[in-house]
Amino acid sequence: MPTPREERVLQLVALCVHNGKNPYDTTGFADFVIRACASAFGSTRRSARDYVSTLIESYRFNKWKNYVKENLYLTPEEREAWLNVHS
Repeated sequence: MPTPREERVLQLVALCVHNGKNPYDTTGFADFVIRACASAFGSTRRSARDYVSTLIESYRFNKWKNYVKENLYLTPEEREAWLNVHS
């Protein structure tokens, strides 16, 4: 069972996949995540920046494959499309 932080990261990754956002190919990625954290979770700007850092580091590591593979916030088609493009 994921921790609340892990659950939020999964939600943010799903939002980014839905909106075609990632740290390298999209301008305004950090602003998008900060706004999403504020509206969805009521997070402060500081904690939202922590989520941005987590998302950037995990994208550098393996392009969110570990977050997308079993993400229940994404449809199987969305997961497959993401993994095909970013493999």
